Amino acid sequence: DDIELIYNSGGVSELQEEFSVAMDNAQGVINVLTEKSLSGTYAVYSTGGEIMKRGDLETSIPFDAQSGMYFVRINSGGKSHTFEIYKK
Repeated sequence: DDIELIYNSGGVSELQEEFSVAMDNAQGVINVLTEKSLSGTYAVYSTGGEIMKRGDLETSIPFDAQSGMYFVRINSGGKSHTFEIYKK
């Protein structure tokens, strides 16, 4: 019920095919969904470019912030991709 998936409207990159990101507002976590093993890093940015959180890639990233849109950048296997999420 409280999971919102937001996809980039541009072309689908290889990394975007391997990962998807969803904000679980009920649990206050960002879920990184993939069938591959997770390795790499992530960073969560505000719309103003401020780094809100960063660390090693995990399947569930606790994220407690104000409501709004954020960008999640995943770096894995020498590639990076940015996903949009909306925190309610």
